[in-house]
Amino acid sequence: MRFCRIRIQGAPSYALIEGGWLLPLDAPPWADGRPSWAASRSKSFDTFACAGPWVEAELSYDDLQLVCRVNGEVRQIGRTSEMVFSPACLLSFISQVMTLLPGDLVATGTPPGVGALRAGDRVEVEIEGIGALHNPVESAAP
Repeated sequence: MRFCRIRIQGAPSYALIEGGWLLPLDAPPWADGRPSWAASRSKSFDTFACAGPWVEAELSYDDLQLVCRVNGEVRQIGRTSEMVFSPACLLSFISQVMTLLPGDLVATGTPPGVGALRAGDRVEVEIEGIGALHNPVESAAP
């Protein structure tokens, strides 16, 4: 199935038809504090966008808590109801300029509090109703 020009009112059903909601842990190259490339390009590098731990198909995203911890310390906390653009609005907007296909992932953004990550850090993202995803930060191989 291909999705193009989705209406905001129908966007959640499109996400659910193709799977549901999951946790993205997309640490872009500027996690060291130095913005470098356009977000869509830089978030596509190998190892920069872990996702999981599973897809949750029966979940309303209207008011879920989002938390990011680094080494156990809360760095970011917010709720989906506080987002500037809802997931439905984002799906609709994106589908106006590109066709969404089964398996495509759309990251919605993040609460305030982005900060530098260093080798040895442990990052955990958690979304209420889905669970948590944990990943270590490692230096690139020479």
